[in-house]
Amino acid sequence: MYSYRDRYADTMFGIQQDQQSPPEKMEGPVLDRIQKEMEAVAGPVSDLQKRRQWRDRRLAKLAKLKAEMDDADKEQ
Repeated sequence: MYSYRDRYADTMFGIQQDQQSPPEKMEGPVLDRIQKEMEAVAGPVSDLQKRRQWRDRRLAKLAKLKAEMDDADKEQ
């Protein structure tokens, strides 16, 4: 969430200024709480590369299985 804030906070703040409610900056204890809760669900940011590698391996195996099933369907 911190990375998201670093990249998009100014843009989001600018968009909020066009709204009727007062704009809020992405910072402080609310941002810390969101970051902590996201890490509880998805794991720490430091493990991001490891999770991406796991995801990529699973997607590759899924694509292989799909191709095998498509080939089996064609043979019938």
